[in-house]
This record gives sequence, structure tokens and C-alpha cells, in this order.
Amino acid sequence: MQSKLELINGILASLNEPTLPSLENVGTNHTISTIKGFLERITKQVLSRGYWFNTESITLTPSVSKEIILPQNTLAINSGQYIKKSGKLYNKVGNTYEFTENVTLTLILDISYSDMPSVAYYYISDLVSLKALDALDGDPTAISLTQQAIKESRLALNSEEIKNSNITLLNIQEIQTIRSKL
Repeated sequence: MQSKLELINGILASLNEPTLPSLENVGTNHTISTIKGFLERITKQVLSRGYWFNTESITLTPSVSKEIILPQNTLAINSGQYIKKSGKLYNKVGNTYEFTENVTLTLILDISYSDMPSVAYYYISDLVSLKALDALDGDPTAISLTQQAIKESRLALNSEEIKNSNITLLNIQEIQTIRSKL
């Protein structure tokens, strides 16, 4: 099963560091703290691009106070009119948080490592490994090999994105969105 622990242990192994039995009680270990920081930031960066596995169309209903509270795992909204502000939906056109009707949106969501397809998990792992190698180890050979792994895992992820996208000549915008991720 893909997990944060498995991912961190893979990176620790690439640094010739001992692996962890769990993420509990790791204390203030500099290497682990650095890897966790890179992991959080890079995971959000990758997932914020929005892929077939973390993008959902959802209808949201205003609360009694006429605000729409977004799901906590919302990273972004695929809309020019609406944005996420303070965990709520904000209408940029009307300059308001107030809504009187349901709104259907495409949300880009943060998901757990176990819910990611393996191609995304390995791409994130490779990106974090490179960052960690560069910051903590600096071995040029390991860095070069990891850069090659990133190219391969990015290609695999983009290939799966294309397979799972409804691309036709009628929806050229979908193609442009995928190209922007390359």
C-alpha cells in the first residue's frame, strides 16, 4: 500500500539513512524534517495542477448565512469566476461570498497517498528524492539518476492523464490544459 511512511523510507534509503518503523516520535531529526517539508510542498504543487484522479465536479449548497464552505481538501477551483478564500467560495465577478443558489464547480482536491494512482505517487517520490538529494547529500551520480527517473515518471503520469481524459477535437481546451502540465 502506498503511504507517506513508505515514501519517506524510500527517500531515506536513497540517502543511505536508516528507515523508520513509523512516523510517530521521529523527534527533531533534521533529515526527516527536511524530507517531510519537501514532501508536503511538492505534493501540493503536483496535485494543484489537477489530474483525472483528483478533479471532481461537485454541486455546493449555500449555508443559512448564504456562504458556500468548500471541502477542507480543496486545493483549487477550476473556474475564472470563483476562487477559494478563507475556506469559502468567493465570487470574483460579484466581489462577494454571498450565494443564494447552488453552484456547480470543478474542484481540484488534495488526496491521500493511498488514493493516488501509482504513477502520481512515484512522480512525487522522484521529485522529493531529487530535492532531498540536492539539499542533504549532493551526490552528482544519484542526482543524475534521479533526474532521469523524474523524466520517466512524469512521462508515465502524463501518459495516464491522456488515457483518462476525454480528448476529442471538440474539446481542444482539455488538450491545452494537459500541455500546460508538461
